[in-house]
Amino acid sequence: MEKLENRHISDSGLAKVRWVRRLALGMLLAAVPVALLLFRVSEIVRLPLFFLMIPYGFVCLSAVLCFALMPCPRCEKRFYAGAWGVNPVAKKCQHCGLDIHKDRH
Repeated sequence: MEKLENRHISDSGLAKVRWVRRLALGMLLAAVPVALLLFRVSEIVRLPLFFLMIPYGFVCLSAVLCFALMPCPRCEKRFYAGAWGVNPVAKKCQHCGLDIHKDRH
């Protein structure tokens, strides 16, 4: 019974790791379209683009920090951060080797 509970925690933890990864990468990929959209909005409302980009910058920074500091469900160390920095394309924990898609197999 204990192994079943640990697997459930690990599965929900891996789902959270995947979700934060998609969020951070999505926010970074959306930066250029959002900047172009806010550029057009800044012309309409007559505010400098800088002031409109501040909230988006904070959201992107928060998402990237959550991504970089995301703990591994198994070893509780940072999933994407290893000895050489953060690896955004990692498919396994940088410390214990837990596969990000383990619960999907």
